[in-house]
Amino acid sequence: MTPSLLALLLGAAATVGAASAATTTPASNGATARPAPAASPARVDDGVRYLPDIHGRLAGARGFVPTNVCLRREGSEITQCAYTDSEGRFRLPGFGAVHPARPGDHDGHGGEYPDYWLELGTRTKATRRLWTVELFDRRHVPLHLDCDPARPVAGAAGPVYCERRSAP
Repeated sequence: MTPSLLALLLGAAATVGAASAATTTPASNGATARPAPAASPARVDDGVRYLPDIHGRLAGARGFVPTNVCLRREGSEITQCAYTDSEGRFRLPGFGAVHPARPGDHDGHGGEYPDYWLELGTRTKATRRLWTVELFDRRHVPLHLDCDPARPVAGAAGPVYCERRSAP
């Protein structure tokens, strides 16, 4: 056998061996090999959005008993709440993915995302909607707000009591 033919055969054997190793995994007991699981296809963006990490400051809360600020979801009584500290600061961490409603869901909003908003006074009969929370394409986006429930923001569409501020 000539050296070039031998190199060709060894190269082909190495290629087949590498392909075989990539498509099989050894059995746990050392017996026969079994095919490796097929690779999953790349994940396609299915329209998932995320709630921001909300860092807020509530004017007028200084020196009072902690105030409850809550994130509420449209069509649900479920809330995520935070108490203000002695300076009026609160934080509501973003959580999980938000998916659009499926067509035929009971709320009639097929393909749309539910609305989320901040509200004040959840434990009393008089709640006040402070801010409509927008959804983002990525996780852990910080949203910094200054809120004053005694003074609506001028020029805002509807009653809005918070303004965005730059990070502290």
